[in-house]
Amino acid sequence: MSRNSADLQNVLKLIVGMIDEFCRDHLNEEYAVLCRKLAEKLARKRPSPLLSGKPNAWACGIVRTIGMHNFLGDKTQKPYLKISDISREFGVGESTASARTAAIKNLFDFSPLDFEWSLPSRADKNPLLWMLSVNGF
Repeated sequence: MSRNSADLQNVLKLIVGMIDEFCRDHLNEEYAVLCRKLAEKLARKRPSPLLSGKPNAWACGIVRTIGMHNFLGDKTQKPYLKISDISREFGVGESTASARTAAIKNLFDFSPLDFEWSLPSRADKNPLLWMLSVNGF
């Protein structure tokens, strides 16, 4: 295992630990699973962006990205949490958190209602999941 690979594994482990703790304290296991999945996908990118910047900023960006995609900031949803509160809990400035969120969205081309990043408990409310294309129609 190369030094870079070992460094990446250590950073990923640290980020996933922060995500798990945050989700346990503020969200739920569904969010934790999706956030871990996104962290692992970021680690597989070459070069991995996780090796640049602070781990808490990446953990924050990951949770914010998944949270925004699943309308975490909507008071009618459960759980509900202001997106700015995520930054505060991770000790990350709003501009840094926004930059990490934007970077993640650009790397994976997040689109509205993309079911890969949607909470399984909300699948029945995703209109794109129920659309069917037959012969281009």
